[in-house]
Amino acid sequence: MFPNSSADYHIKFSPRWQAQATYELELRIPSTNEVFHYEIVGFGEEPLSKGNILLDCRARKPKSHKIMLSNPYNDREMCYLVKSDIPNFSGEENPITLAEGETRPYEFTVLPNRGGTYLGQITF
Repeated sequence: MFPNSSADYHIKFSPRWQAQATYELELRIPSTNEVFHYEIVGFGEEPLSKGNILLDCRARKPKSHKIMLSNPYNDREMCYLVKSDIPNFSGEENPITLAEGETRPYEFTVLPNRGGTYLGQITF
């Protein structure tokens, strides 16, 4: 660094789940022997819903649908555990592992026993 210059330092907080984390950051300037201490607090929040899916199904006829899954990390694998409360829901075996930066479809099938409106959730 040169005198009277500045630099940007990018800090990324990537919690694996809901949590509060506190870290201390120490910056040193060797030419002046200055030391700066910062306390950084991050809050990992519950992931937001990606949206709603509306499927038009017929009783006793399977209906398949695909959802895109992605791994936002470029330095590690990511495992998805799929859960659903929809009656007669089926899909790939759990867990689903995606490589670094990978995006691919997840296909699932629903098979309603009777006519009517079904509401449920698919959680990853």
